Amino acid sequence: MASGSSLADVLRLPKLGHKKSMFGCQRCRKRRVKCNEAKPICHNCERHQLPCVYDRAAGGLRSPQSSSSSSSFLQGTHSRQSQEREEQSYLAGALEGDDPPDGRTRRLLEVRLMHQYVTDTSISIAVDEVSRGIFVEAIPKHAFESDAMLYGMYSMAALHLAIKGGEDSPVFREAARKYFSMAIREHNKEISQLTKETVELVCLTSNLMRNCAFIQLQGRDRHPYTPPWQYLVVARTSTATFTAAWKLGGADPGSAIFRLLKFTYHIHHGMEGVSAEHKSTRLDYILERSESHMAAESWDADIQAAYESTLNYLGSVIDASEGDQPPNDIQRRLTAFPMLVERRYVELVHAGCPRALVILAHYFAMLSRYEYRWWVGDTPVSEVRAIGDTLAADWQDLMKWPLETIEHSEH
Repeated sequence: MASGSSLADVLRLPKLGHKKSMFGCQRCRKRRVKCNEAKPICHNCERHQLPCVYDRAAGGLRSPQSSSSSSSFLQGTHSRQSQEREEQSYLAGALEGDDPPDGRTRRLLEVRLMHQYVTDTSISIAVDEVSRGIFVEAIPKHAFESDAMLYGMYSMAALHLAIKGGEDSPVFREAARKYFSMAIREHNKEISQLTKETVELVCLTSNLMRNCAFIQLQGRDRHPYTPPWQYLVVARTSTATFTAAWKLGGADPGSAIFRLLKFTYHIHHGMEGVSAEHKSTRLDYILERSESHMAAESWDADIQAAYESTLNYLGSVIDASEGDQPPNDIQRRLTAFPMLVERRYVELVHAGCPRALVILAHYFAMLSRYEYRWWVGDTPVSEVRAIGDTLAADWQDLMKWPLETIEHSEH
């Protein structure tokens, strides 16, 4: 690489000046890069070790196996199969572009990001002894054993620098996006080969990626509004990883990740005991259905159960915040929320169901009390306002508490 190359040069997206590939694979067309159309796997997919799907036959017709299902999910916004495909595509690294090219510019960037993480980012994101043991001690210690963890560190540090502002902020945000995609790709490989020996690395990385996914919500485009389902999917993947790790029982009892696994014990054994012991009716009013809601809203026992368990958890956090629980404990319970919600609730959010969005607004409103943390920032306030602007008039009564809460947090 020429010595005069800049950070912007090494991180810029692929140019689009090539001849379009009419019958290239699905992934190359999505990324708008040239596909050599080799079968069964093209050059780009082989290089990134990802599935290669050809869904166009000669003449531009879609192949029979790629035709979408006509069955609708809930309000017809998405089919359930379509949602699952989106989630799988996201977790497979569909957001990734080409890796930054090797060279002096990339090395200097990564040294700067490592320095940023070790001296500032890791310290400022930790809220208690458990998280300090993870972010400050364990992750830097093990990062050179795992490309996924190393790339995750780079992504988080780049996000921190981007949020701090400055003329290089767009460059760091692009670096964060690229390294996050690279981390997801490598993390998928580690998850698929999880053993007792790799439990520590995989769980630490999973926790890191969940936090990176949340931080990336800052500054995202909310016009038009789309729910942050990708963040919930990453969190749910983290839950599955922790559950598998718990079953393997491979973590060292003296390690930071073992302490985290103990803290998240209820994740691996269900919410039944916790729900029965700490039943909260604080937010039950959100379940009340008007005539207009009943006419337009899909409803069944599974949907109701998903809403009830989610509201019970959030209600218990509100109850605790008004008691004598320390702020750090409340904050930790809020950050664990996406890991605990049922998959059915995530599907409802993904589909944009109004009641699911109302509940999500309550969650973000509670989190807005911690906007002084750089990794929380203006995300909660922005999400609540965007949800309020999106929902129809007959849902606005249920938005009063979230909207009033964010107004209070701003003063």
